[in-house]
Amino acid sequence: MDSNLKPYIIQPSGSNLDGIMKCIHNKIEAIDRIAHMGSVRATESKVASGIALQTEFQLLNARLSEKADYLENAEEGIWSLFALWQNKTWDGEINYPDTFDIRDWASDLQFLQQAKASGIKSDTFTKEIDKQIVSAVIDDDETISVINNEIDVDTTSIGQFSTPAIEGQELAEE
Repeated sequence: MDSNLKPYIIQPSGSNLDGIMKCIHNKIEAIDRIAHMGSVRATESKVASGIALQTEFQLLNARLSEKADYLENAEEGIWSLFALWQNKTWDGEINYPDTFDIRDWASDLQFLQQAKASGIKSDTFTKEIDKQIVSAVIDDDETISVINNEIDVDTTSIGQFSTPAIEGQELAEE
């Protein structure tokens, strides 16, 4: 057999494989950019500011919320077709989350506790901080509403203590 006709001698060149890998990598980058997933998946090598990350998270949240709305409509359509097939009427409702906000609740709670402990002598400020702490800790809207009403009605501050010796001042003896 002629040596030029032996198929096992033919070997692929590496340049073709590099081109394919670059194409795949470019497609992944485009998908991350379109879906606002670059910072979420930590695929970008550049350092983004806090505002840039927050903006990208908000864009991702909006995109996911829009997809959830489309899925609600599609699922309702599927159930209505299924009910029609069963000779029944479907009067249900599909609810997906309206927000997919990614927040660090632990750092938010720590920040709110530090703000409350800052010693600002304002009942309005204290009540507002208390309401934000409640909304960070509790998920049930009815319970949050009841607690917020209790906070608005209550006029006494709990945990406010006067300290005569502050930052090296001597305690005045009488």
